[in-house]
Amino acid sequence: MAPGGDHSHERLKTMKNIEKYPNTKDAMEAYNKLNSRELFETWLELEFEEPREPSLLEAAEAVIDEWYYPYKNVTSNDLGDKIVELKKAIEREKRKPVRNCDKYKTAEEACDDFTKMCKGNICNICHLHYCGTNCQFAWLYEDAGKEETK
Repeated sequence: MAPGGDHSHERLKTMKNIEKYPNTKDAMEAYNKLNSRELFETWLELEFEEPREPSLLEAAEAVIDEWYYPYKNVTSNDLGDKIVELKKAIEREKRKPVRNCDKYKTAEEACDDFTKMCKGNICNICHLHYCGTNCQFAWLYEDAGKEETK
């Protein structure tokens, strides 16, 4: 293609929230789930962004906020939705791999196990040799495997 030619086929199609949610009820549900500080009318004209899944902490806080929110009656549907999100967040957290830095409570414990792992290895054939002199840091951020967490 010649310089300055049409590159429109390369652009991604974007849509506004009003295009994503043409049904008012669906739009209001999506807007309410976001706890957006934007006015609904403003939010409708914003570019649609795929909602991200809440972290475990955010999901837990949402359940607590729903339960203790002083200005409305807590409905079983709203609270149930928050609890379902919390359950999903817990499952995502359980699927995350445990790294060596997450496994140990103290630097001393981590250092002891790193030393045990390192003593049996020759540096140029160790799986961490690509790190040069920073293999301790590389080991800390590796998956800990299926060993019991201390």
